[in-house]
Amino acid sequence: MAAGTVTRKGTASSRDPRFSLCLLAAKQYAAFLYAESFPCQATVHGLGHTPHPLAQPDKIHRLGYKAKQGYVVYEIPVHCGGRKCPVPKGATSGKPAPGVKQLQFVRSLQSVAEATWWHCGALRVTNSYWVGEDSTGKFFQVMITDPFHKATRRNPDTQWITKPVHKHRDMCGLASAGCTSCGHGKGHKFHHNIGGSRRAAWRSCNTIQLHYYN
Repeated sequence: MAAGTVTRKGTASSRDPRFSLCLLAAKQYAAFLYAESFPCQATVHGLGHTPHPLAQPDKIHRLGYKAKQGYVVYEIPVHCGGRKCPVPKGATSGKPAPGVKQLQFVRSLQSVAEATWWHCGALRVTNSYWVGEDSTGKFFQVMITDPFHKATRRNPDTQWITKPVHKHRDMCGLASAGCTSCGHGKGHKFHHNIGGSRRAAWRSCNTIQLHYYN
């Protein structure tokens, strides 16, 4: 997948040389350095392979990244702002009307960036972190692992991601951002969703099992 730069028609992105020349011509040197500091790249599909060097190599190594075969890092842009309700002609057919625009998405933008496994086939998301943002979106670098690579399957430290329970782990709340969006955690603040969800916790606490022994 060849990495390029996504630009809107008639506009220039921060990676366009015309944009940098305009900043230098306006003597906005601080803004020029800030725009050039973003390593954000994307393809026409909104998904781009991140070349070396990484944006924050120390942080991604703390999250579990290893510079070896079987690991790949993708940089994913996510559009900021609210979400529009998909109703015909703005008719919600409800009283009171919940509205059409300015609706807040339930999950975080980082979890949306993690949920891009359909572009990568059978690869599995390991972790992600924030890289930067501009006026239209935020950019995240997502670390993805190949569970079928020999380097991954033969290493005892990475064999856990090859198990079938980690299929689509980013959509099951097993990744970092998805786990936070699902409300999972440890401590007294997370007692109401032990077992996967609030319904599962309520069901386990309100179910009586009477075993019959002969």
